[in-house]
Amino acid sequence: MNKIFLDVETTGLDFLKDKIIEICCLKINYKNSKEELFHHFLNPKIEISKGAYMVHGINNKFLKNKPLFKEIVIKFLNFIYNSKLIIHNAPFDINFLNKELNILKFNKINKYCYKIIDTLKLSKKIYKDKKNSLDNLCKKFNLKNNRKKHSALIDVFLLKKVYYELYKKYNKIKLKIY
Repeated sequence: MNKIFLDVETTGLDFLKDKIIEICCLKINYKNSKEELFHHFLNPKIEISKGAYMVHGINNKFLKNKPLFKEIVIKFLNFIYNSKLIIHNAPFDINFLNKELNILKFNKINKYCYKIIDTLKLSKKIYKDKKNSLDNLCKKFNLKNNRKKHSALIDVFLLKKVYYELYKKYNKIKLKIY
């Protein structure tokens, strides 16, 4: 089963009115452990909120000549098909993706992938009352994190490292329970 680490950046926090402006997927091929990248900036055709810009630093001028989601959707769905998606705070990304898919009359994302794993949910099982942002988990696991702003491209590589640390930790806890 291929694993895909997925992240998006958006024009804001409200999936009902905001749009995806960056999407990145890092696929780990289960047969040979080779990595394959799917990465696109997207023109949202709406203004990026000031708050979102402060988080990721992406502006509308930069996105002006980028493709629309509908221009990359088939490549995206083929890329993730029958894979395990690993996402930090999955409901956020999934809501945005499902909205975009719905607009284009496609099924919800879970119809195209094998399974969705939320590393935020997993981290909360392990660290119950802790802050579990990607940045905090990188600190907790002593992982190098030089990002100044959020970037789907950078975040999928951080997510991959965090996931494997969480997976090891979760399996140790699970073994102690039984």
